[in-house]
Amino acid sequence: MDIEHGAKLEDIPELIKLHRYGEELLEANRSQFLTDPIIITDEQLKGDFMEWLEDPDIGFFVARENGNLAGFALAMVVEEPDDLINIPYVSINELAVGKEFQGFGIGTALMKRVEDWALENGINIVQLNVWEFNQKAKTLYEKLGFKTIQCQMEKVLDKR
Repeated sequence: MDIEHGAKLEDIPELIKLHRYGEELLEANRSQFLTDPIIITDEQLKGDFMEWLEDPDIGFFVARENGNLAGFALAMVVEEPDDLINIPYVSINELAVGKEFQGFGIGTALMKRVEDWALENGINIVQLNVWEFNQKAKTLYEKLGFKTIQCQMEKVLDKR
């Protein structure tokens, strides 16, 4: 497996597929709360990926297995002041691994590469958000040493 910083423009269709897998998980597990389906066009996603790939302040890493795109990680440095969070820190905005590549250490390798990138940028705190239903991801993050520092709660009210 190879981990690369950045991706090629021809990778964008495959990156969109990986991102869509995450949307499918969200819709499957939060459908009772989503009033409208997630509607982001492929064209919008293509623009987002192009923007992220061109931004030198974003850590965008792809994993390749035998030349095939297996996953990606998107991270960025956060420097805005916040009363509750130490800054600066690196925020992992997305980690995606293709279904057929899960269980082979690709997510771990991508996470380790993001940690290296954080240290290369003089930052020793890495944070992320994970949905409560995503037990597989939570287990991975805990195995890698991540700890829960905040819990967001919600209550869905009956409409009157």
